[in-house]
Amino acid sequence: MKNMVMLLLFALAVGGSSAAVSMYLRKVPPKVVEKDPSDVPVASKIGPDDVTTPHGETGHGKTSHDDSHAAGPDMGVAVRPKAMSVEEILRYGMALKKREELMKQREHAASEQESQIKLVYADIQGEQKEIEGLRLQIKEQLAAADRKLVEMEQNRLRLETERQQHADAVKKSATGDEASPLQQENIKRMSAWFQSMEPAKAAEFLKDLCNDGKLDMAVQLLANFEEREAAKVLSAFPEEDRALVTQITDAFRNYKRPEPEKKKGK
Repeated sequence: MKNMVMLLLFALAVGGSSAAVSMYLRKVPPKVVEKDPSDVPVASKIGPDDVTTPHGETGHGKTSHDDSHAAGPDMGVAVRPKAMSVEEILRYGMALKKREELMKQREHAASEQESQIKLVYADIQGEQKEIEGLRLQIKEQLAAADRKLVEMEQNRLRLETERQQHADAVKKSATGDEASPLQQENIKRMSAWFQSMEPAKAAEFLKDLCNDGKLDMAVQLLANFEEREAAKVLSAFPEEDRALVTQITDAFRNYKRPEPEKKKGK
């Protein structure tokens, strides 16, 4: 209500100012005219709505050019502005209020949109930080995996070298080449153990050695058996293992016995 009263007072002040300016402009020097009523200036008989262009016709059928000659020099016509009514002032105030409310709504919508944009931007920044953290974590895991692969490759090479060295040692011990006296003594003891077993049991142990890839060791043990005991052990192999017996005999045929150690003379 206070705003409406302020708008009404503002409109009245504007209307009063406009009326004062109009009255001031209408104060023109008096014109010297004759007393004949027919010579009265036409401008005093027309209203604001009757003013036309200089070449238009007036309501009395005369042109404005003829009237100007009859009334003297053309001084122009001052039109007083129409004062605004209370209803117009109220409508104008309501329109301004609606525009103000519309501007406030737009500002509020823009503020909400800005807040939403800030939230989205914050979410994007958070996701970027998470992605960066995951990227660093994956990078570290890849580096650890590479180190593990290098370590596994080194272990593989080391095991391969050890396996090759062991295979070479077994091969040398099977052929009797470069076998130390201690190794030969241990093999003789193992041969004695196998020889003291039942032929079937000894055959089973020899079969396990062959299945483990130690065919040369089995041949070397059999080489220390007495021929009769070795024949008993080979005969104790089951019928389905005859192929294995053939492999053992072939390897035994190519086996090179170690030379006996020469005794030192007195």
